[in-house]
Amino acid sequence: MENVDGTVMSTCSHKKVDWYISQGLAELVNNEPKTIRLNFSADLKNRKDNFSVLPRENICTVCGRSEYFRKKSIIPKEFVRHMPTVHKTHIPHDTLLLCYWCHIKSNAFDFTIRKKLFNMCQIKELNPNEYQKIPAYVKIMRSKSLAKTLLKSRHSLPDKVANELRLEIAETYNMKPDRVFDTFLETLLTIKSLKYENDCQHNSAAEKVVKHFLEKDAISELKAMWRQHFLDTMKPKYLPLLWSVNYDG
Repeated sequence: MENVDGTVMSTCSHKKVDWYISQGLAELVNNEPKTIRLNFSADLKNRKDNFSVLPRENICTVCGRSEYFRKKSIIPKEFVRHMPTVHKTHIPHDTLLLCYWCHIKSNAFDFTIRKKLFNMCQIKELNPNEYQKIPAYVKIMRSKSLAKTLLKSRHSLPDKVANELRLEIAETYNMKPDRVFDTFLETLLTIKSLKYENDCQHNSAAEKVVKHFLEKDAISELKAMWRQHFLDTMKPKYLPLLWSVNYDG
């Protein structure tokens, strides 16, 4: 994406490119690579480096898989929403592509740093019994994601991959793989995300954590903790160039 004067601003998805054009906000100036130029002047004064303009590969940041992606917010939105505006500016640094498998694994690891932060700030979020439900929650939500993949891509998935996905679902629900019919997969899609006993309490806990770090003028430290946690637990092999634990662009 280019600014009105031709300055490269950022890379973006084909979907976003098409949206800007359809809304009359930009015009197509090149097909390869597909490039649009805004019809208005965007404010770039807060951009400190070229991270957002560097091209990224469409692969899982952790394992390099080239399909079944989900976007991962390295710093969860429930924390970001309570940060000062300067820290909420839309930048791609803390949104990374992960495959379904790594995405679910990463989300499971995130419970450990949440617990660490809540303990550090002396905040009570969940009762002990809630933490014991996490492994089951991860398996259930993973099976829902696999079911969605099987139904959505049933005509394009290689038989080997489809069989592996059905086998994993079968193991989760202690059933035979040949009993994982489409009707069962459709039922899995109706499963709602498990909620904490009190969503307001959950969001309030995140807000209190942010407030704790704000009072110490240490929001950058909080962001760095989340990024370091991602590095330590997932050991990503394909991080974008210029990605940094201490990024403050």
